[in-house]
Amino acid sequence: MYNTSAKAAEKAVHLFEEKYKDDAAVQAVWDQYQDGISKKMIEANASVHLKTPDGWAVSDMYYIPSSLLDFHAGLMEIFFEAGLFHEIAISKFLYTVPHRV
Repeated sequence: MYNTSAKAAEKAVHLFEEKYKDDAAVQAVWDQYQDGISKKMIEANASVHLKTPDGWAVSDMYYIPSSLLDFHAGLMEIFFEAGLFHEIAISKFLYTVPHRV
């Protein structure tokens, strides 16, 4: 699973930084991802963090506040296109937003 996940994470970074580099909406999501990482004092840029194998989240239900719906939807669209497993995608999202377990 790691090899497949690593390739999907690489593809997600490629989508953000190459394929959609001129798409303002996608770049706004990428900027928000970086801001979320920075606010949690994670010492990595968005590209490095996304490619770091650091766990997964398992649940059948998640609450996404309405203030984060656009960010969540944009991020998940890229993750889906990249083929990133849902459990890893949710974990990466949670690194960038305030949450409780």
